Amino acid sequence: MKLMKLDLLKDMMKVYGMKSLAEKAGVSRTSLYNFLHGENFEGNTLEKVSVVLNVELAVVGKTPDYESVCNHLAYYKAPLLYDKSVPVTMSLEETTKWGLKFSKDDGLLDSVMPFFLLKNFKLFNRARLLAQMDAEYLYQLLGFYLELGAEYRKNKNINEFTNSFYEKNFLPLYMSKEKPSRRALEVLKSKNNLVGKKWNVFSFGSLEDYFTRFRKWEKFV
Repeated sequence: MKLMKLDLLKDMMKVYGMKSLAEKAGVSRTSLYNFLHGENFEGNTLEKVSVVLNVELAVVGKTPDYESVCNHLAYYKAPLLYDKSVPVTMSLEETTKWGLKFSKDDGLLDSVMPFFLLKNFKLFNRARLLAQMDAEYLYQLLGFYLELGAEYRKNKNINEFTNSFYEKNFLPLYMSKEKPSRRALEVLKSKNNLVGKKWNVFSFGSLEDYFTRFRKWEKFV
C-alpha cells in the first residue's frame, strides 16, 4: 500500500473519477465533493476512500495538536466536547494512538481513554490498532486501559485481546530516563490498582475511581 499525504489525496480522487470512487467506496458523491471544497470529511469515509485508492493515510502527516486529538476523540464518542466545524481526518485507530500518547502525561485523557476504548472496542480493526502502536509504552497503556474496561464490564473478549500482546517483562514507563520524572515517582505513591501494576503504568486513581466516571458517562454517551 502506497503512502499518500492528505493534501495530495484530492488530486488522486479527481483522476480516479468521483462517480466511480463513490460507487466503489460505498459513500455519497456529495461527501466527496464536500471534502474537495474543504468541508468536513468523516473518518470512516476517509478510510473507505483510502482503501479504494490503495493509499495509507494514517501514518502520514504532522503530529496533531492536543485540541485536535481531543476533538477526534469526541467525534468517536469520547466524553469530551466536539466541534463540528473542525474536519475529521484521522481513523478511529489513529485517533486512539494519539489519545494514548497524550494521555501519558495528561490526567483528563488518562480518565477518558479507558471509557473511550470500551465504547469502541467492537468497532476497532484490531490488527490496524496494534499496527499503530509504535512504542512499547503504547502497548502498556493500551493494555492497561482496555483491561480497566474489561474489569468494569467483565468482558472476556477484551481480556483475550489484551492477552495476545501482554508481556510480563514490560519495563516501567520511566526506566529509559536518566532521572525519574515526577509522574514516575508518583507510581510509588499511587493507589492500589492491580491492573496498573500488571502493565507497569502509573495510575491516577484506583479502579473504583475509574468505574465511578464510567457510570457517570454511560448516562450521557
